[in-house]
Amino acid sequence: MIVKGKILQSPDDVTNNGNDFWLGFAYQNKMTQASSTTSKPYLTVYVAAGNQAADVTVETPGIPGGYFQTFSIPANSTHAFANFPDGAVPGVDARLLATGVSNKGIHVYSTNGAPISVWEYIATTGNSAGGSMIFPTNTWNSNYTVQAYAGKSNNGLPNSTFFVIANQDNTPVTITPSAGIIDPAQALLDNPTVLYPANTPFTVTLNKGQVFNAIGVITGSGNAATSTGYDLSGTTVSTTCDKKIAVFGGNGRCMVTTPVQCTEASVNAGSDNMIQQMIPSVAWDTKYFTVPTKTMEFNLFRIYVRNVADTVWVNDETHGAATALLKTPGVHPGGTLFNGNYTFQGFANSTGGFYALETNNPIEIEGNQPISVTQFITAGDCSVNPTVTGNNGGGDPEMIILTGARQSINNAVVYSPSFQNGASGAGYINVVIPTSGVSSFKLDLATNPTQMVDTGRSSFVAGLQYQAAPLIAIANAFKPYPANPGFSWAKFKVSYPTTHVLVQQLHSMQLLMG
Repeated sequence: MIVKGKILQSPDDVTNNGNDFWLGFAYQNKMTQASSTTSKPYLTVYVAAGNQAADVTVETPGIPGGYFQTFSIPANSTHAFANFPDGAVPGVDARLLATGVSNKGIHVYSTNGAPISVWEYIATTGNSAGGSMIFPTNTWNSNYTVQAYAGKSNNGLPNSTFFVIANQDNTPVTITPSAGIIDPAQALLDNPTVLYPANTPFTVTLNKGQVFNAIGVITGSGNAATSTGYDLSGTTVSTTCDKKIAVFGGNGRCMVTTPVQCTEASVNAGSDNMIQQMIPSVAWDTKYFTVPTKTMEFNLFRIYVRNVADTVWVNDETHGAATALLKTPGVHPGGTLFNGNYTFQGFANSTGGFYALETNNPIEIEGNQPISVTQFITAGDCSVNPTVTGNNGGGDPEMIILTGARQSINNAVVYSPSFQNGASGAGYINVVIPTSGVSSFKLDLATNPTQMVDTGRSSFVAGLQYQAAPLIAIANAFKPYPANPGFSWAKFKVSYPTTHVLVQQLHSMQLLMG
C-alpha cells in the first residue's frame, strides 16, 4: 500500500503555552566588546504563569558555574529572570558571540507541570533592544526556513544571524545557508574567512541543549557607515523526522528600510538588534491578518513562499489571477489601500523566496500554498511623512513572525515590560478576531469589569502618539478588515510593567505585542 499526503501540525501544538523551553542569548554586535563595559548587552527572560501558579527553574546546564535560579510565580503574573553570565567570570558565558557549536542553551521549565509562557529580551544601554516570544519544546519540529534581515547599520556591524538548539542527544542538523557564514572575530576584515559558503549544505551533530550559532558575512570596510550585511534569510535547517530542533533568526544590529518609501539611501539613523524564534515549516499557514504597529504604523512585511511558483494574494478573497502578486517589482492593484509597492527576492539555495511589501494599513495575506509572514517596524529615521504614515514613535527596528489564522488561540497571559535605560513610550497589544466573537472578547476582566478600554491617541499627529485616548466600550475598539469583514482588528493601549489576561469565549484570536 502506498500512502500519499501532507503532514500538518495540530493547532494544539503551536501555542506558546507549555512547561519546557530552550532559548539562547542571541548575538548582538556589542558582544565583541569586553564584558566589563557598561554598554554590554544583557538578557532578561520573562516567564508568565496562567491560571495556575508555576514553580519555574531557569538554568544553563552546559556551562559549569553558570546560571541557576528558581522562582514560584503566582497565577496570572510574570517574573523576570536576569543577570545571565556574560564572560565577566572567565569561561562562564552564555552569549552566542561566535560561529560554531557550544553548550550555551538556556533551559526554562516548570517543575510542577503548570503551563507557562516565556519571552526573551536582549538590550544594551546604547538604545538597542530586541525580543522574541519562545515556543515550548512540544511545538518544535524538524524543518525550518530562517527568517532574518540584513542591510546597513548606523551603530555597529549589521551581521545577519541564526542559531539552532537540539532537544535530544545525537541530533544531526543539515544546514544550507543562503549566504556565507563567518566568525565575527573577522567581521572587521574586508575579506573574512568564510567558514560555511553560501548554497553549500553541511551537517553538525548536536546533543540536548547544545547550540549551533551562525554569523553572516558583511561587506565593506568593516564600519557601520559603509558595511552591508548578507541576509541569511532563506537558509534551510532540518534534522531527521525522529528528532526535533528549534531555530532562531535575526541580526546583530541593523536598520530596517522599505523598497520604495524608506530606502537605505534615505535613512541615516535608527538601528537595533533583532531576534525571533522561527515557526516550523509544517506550521506555516495559508491566511494571515496584519495590524499596523501603533506610533510606528508604516511597516515592512516579508511574505515567504517555499516555491517561486506559489501564488500570493493581498486583500483579495476572490483570488483573481489579475490581483496575484507578481515576481517582478510592481504596484499592487489594491492602490492606496495597499500602498502599492512591493518587490520579490528569490533564494539561490532553494526554490523559495519572499515578497517585500510596505503599508500602514491592516491587510489580509493569503497563499495557494503555506506561507510565512514577518512584520518589521522600520528604522526610527523612517519618518516618511509622519502625518500620512503614522511614524511618530521613537521606536527602532523590530521583527515579529506572525502566526496564521489556523494557529489562533482563545486565551492568553502576556506581559508588557517596562522600558529600559530610562526610555519612555507606551505599551500596546494588537488583536485579530472573528467579527462574530467581538462581543465576547475580554481584556483584563478581573481588574477592568466595565471593559472600557484605551486605544491610544493618534499615531499620525506629532505629540499625541503616546497619550491616552478617551475610554470606549471594548467592542467599539474593533474594526473589520476591508477585504474580509468576517475578521476584525483592534489596538489596545495597556499599562506596564504588568501582566495582561486576554480571553475569547467563543472564538480564537491572534495577538501582536508592542
